[in-house]
Amino acid sequence: MSENDNKEKVPNDFAIGLVTFIVFIIFMTAWMYFFT
Repeated sequence: MSENDNKEKVPNDFAIGLVTFIVFIIFMTAWMYFFT
C-alpha cells in the first residue's frame, strides 16, 4: 500500500497542475467573453 501511495503522489501532483491550468484557461476565456 505504501508503494502505491508513493507512486500515486507524482501523477496526482501533475493532475492537479493540469486541472489548475485548464481551469485558468477557462476562467480567462470566460473573462474575455464577459469583457468583450
